[in-house]
Amino acid sequence: PTALTYPNANGQPVNLPIRVWVDPARGRFRFAPAQSPQNGLRTDYVYGAPSMIGGGPYGRSAAVDEIMPSGFDFYRVVTKENLGAQPNVLNNLKDAIDEWNLQPPNRDGVIVIADSATYADGPIKLRLPAGSHLIILSADWPAPEIVTDPRTPDLISPRNRRPVFNGDLLISGSAPDASDSPGRVTISGLWLNGKITVSQGNLGQLRFEDCTLRPDSSPVVIQTGAVKRRNRRLEAIFSRCILGDITVSATITGLTLSECAIKGTITAITTPATIDRTTITRPVSIQSLEASESIFTDILTVGRTQIGCIRFSYFPVGSRVPRAFQCQPETAVTKNPDEPADQVRARIAPSFTSVRPDHPGFLRLAAATPVEILTGAEDEDQMGVYHREYLSLRKANLRFALSEHLRIGLSAGIFDAN
Repeated sequence: PTALTYPNANGQPVNLPIRVWVDPARGRFRFAPAQSPQNGLRTDYVYGAPSMIGGGPYGRSAAVDEIMPSGFDFYRVVTKENLGAQPNVLNNLKDAIDEWNLQPPNRDGVIVIADSATYADGPIKLRLPAGSHLIILSADWPAPEIVTDPRTPDLISPRNRRPVFNGDLLISGSAPDASDSPGRVTISGLWLNGKITVSQGNLGQLRFEDCTLRPDSSPVVIQTGAVKRRNRRLEAIFSRCILGDITVSATITGLTLSECAIKGTITAITTPATIDRTTITRPVSIQSLEASESIFTDILTVGRTQIGCIRFSYFPVGSRVPRAFQCQPETAVTKNPDEPADQVRARIAPSFTSVRPDHPGFLRLAAATPVEILTGAEDEDQMGVYHREYLSLRKANLRFALSEHLRIGLSAGIFDAN
């Protein structure tokens, strides 16, 4: 219908025209004839998540402050909003990166994506010369309250934005092979739908922080040359990210995964890895391993078991690992000598609220998960990516507080809502 009758404040019927229909289940809109917006449609919305990981609008000021240079030589803002005449403002990411690619060595640069729009500018080639560091991050860029435009770089605030980039990203380091200070790139607060490739060259560091690289569409591939242009000084770092497959074709300095949720295969058989408070659901093959408080639900294969250590973690039977300390399910087997070992191993296994990356409970430990995993970390909280929420310790503290303050004859329990 083009109109409906509604009761007003006095209960009298009022006939009002319909301008737009909303389907809340699937997020669809349909406008009435002659009511379609002339300048596109924008919506504001919020969504629930169990923790601040992956690309999201949550505040990241502390993490960004650690990576921002004290000063920089190159600064661009990318936004589809109309900000008027502003210097260094572009409306697509590709133009900003193309301008960066023209910069000489030994430059620090920042590209700020200042909205939550979707950018389909790919494929994009990004070049990092010797001694350079480029940071690409999402951040709000509010108008100054006291002074007038132009807005200055110190006004950026890394929160309230979650831009999406659709397209492949090809990254290369152009420093000479003999250079001891190859270029670096840091990407923070983005949602990426496309393949991330580090091509042959000399790149010093690839860092992703608080990003979602969609497991079904955004693999990370690091290529290395046979003799030259082999990225031998490259360190790949992923912090608080949601990821899919990671493939390293030859030796790099190291692969670091910290507080990540990974639904993908990791193949880096000639690369040492450090994995901390991370959950991985598919096979992992690496050269050597330092791991702590992590969950590996599929086979973990480490080439050099005489070095490294895995501690307070879960890995399945059949894995090949270095020295293990307080890991499950074998610790439970030792503590339950009267129970058949196979039965203990079958019982001590993680279960998740969901294994779908688009679900808010992605890789969150379900309430039915055995206590050996829910309290299996070094501080007796849960293993895996959601250790940072301290759910088990918070529940223990709540139970203790309730036991102290409940009146005689009363009892209390904790019920998980989701």
